[in-house]
Amino acid sequence: MLTTLGALSSSVSGQVALENPQNGSFQSGIGLISGWSCSADVAVVVDSSIIVPPYGSSRGDAAGICGGNANIGFGLLFNFNLLGPGRHTAQIRLGREYVDSPITFTVTVPAGEFARGLSKTVTVNDFPSSGKSTTLVWQESLQNFAIAGVSGGNPSRNVQVDYGCYSNTYQGVAPQAIGCGILPSFGDANFDLRFGQETQIQASFWTGFPATVYPFDECPGVRNALSRPDHVILFGRNITVDTILSTGSDLPVAGILAHEWGHQVQFGYGWMNQAAPSVRSSELEADAFSGYYMGLVKRWAGPELNTYFQRLFSLGDYQFNDPGHHGTPNERVAAGALGMQAAANAIYNNTPYNYEQLHQIFTASIGTAILKERTPVTKGEPSIAVSAIDLEYIRKIASGEASAEWLRMPSASDEQRRMLYPNRAVDR
Repeated sequence: MLTTLGALSSSVSGQVALENPQNGSFQSGIGLISGWSCSADVAVVVDSSIIVPPYGSSRGDAAGICGGNANIGFGLLFNFNLLGPGRHTAQIRLGREYVDSPITFTVTVPAGEFARGLSKTVTVNDFPSSGKSTTLVWQESLQNFAIAGVSGGNPSRNVQVDYGCYSNTYQGVAPQAIGCGILPSFGDANFDLRFGQETQIQASFWTGFPATVYPFDECPGVRNALSRPDHVILFGRNITVDTILSTGSDLPVAGILAHEWGHQVQFGYGWMNQAAPSVRSSELEADAFSGYYMGLVKRWAGPELNTYFQRLFSLGDYQFNDPGHHGTPNERVAAGALGMQAAANAIYNNTPYNYEQLHQIFTASIGTAILKERTPVTKGEPSIAVSAIDLEYIRKIASGEASAEWLRMPSASDEQRRMLYPNRAVDR
């Protein structure tokens, strides 16, 4: 329905603005009617219906127009489907006066006023730029599609993966038969979407350490994920499938990704000792970083976190004379539990740790309770944080005397937990 609205007032033009919906725009589902006004007596007339939106949100960008008052915003969620398909109008009204000319917009109603039970994921290629793909997911609460992720075009143009895989055990096979390389997908659209969302969550968690994550083909019989110092994480398809099949959950996949992002932190700070006879200490610290992430971000999973410990155990090894030895099954579980304990302490004390503090906590605890080397803590020792770790419990897990189970985390809002995400020290 297209309606001509009331007489215009020019005395207040420029002191009020309708920003959504825009003139000539297309609307569908749940959207926003919003703008700002120097006067609190503001309404929006949609077709012939007067809508009075909540008023008083902060709009510092327009405060100068309203004598320095910033609390001039208005906004209201609105189901545009209720208007019916076709062209419609909207116009600002202050008191009894209409301001400026009405704008027009077009509504499309895909499946009634409020569609229920629909589910769809679609990919838009070459958006927002050439070579990139945007994944859209139907959101019932919005009655619309929402962007679930954006991926770069063909990553193999930018990342080189050498033939021969990343495994010393894959021998005697001609390079042309291996087939290693970057993959465009894990082979399952739904998992691709979940993994993309998880990658975005972790990118926001590991502040200061950006990385690009690519699926890759480890080669037949090899299960691997690896982190590279050029800000690239390669996540194998085989280890992904094996993890999900062996635990019945894709939650441990997030833990493995967090382990690899922990290596990014180590690369950034120079904590990866390439000359060490074994990578075990660095790998166990990456497990602790992983546990810290899982404790802060995945606490909602509750008992399902036990699948994370189950996978850590299965990834342990007893190749003590191998420079690539990552730690025994029990040692890896203990390191993950160490990180989860540190997360619980951070929530309980509402105390965020920076990366250096976490490094001190983890190296001291791993050296004392897991490797039993009694590694001295470096300067700036967070003694209270270290003493809050139950080292005897960690020692018992590492030695096989106790089993790790998910920790019941102290209650905290999402915003409180985001404030506890690690960061670089201020003086760095």
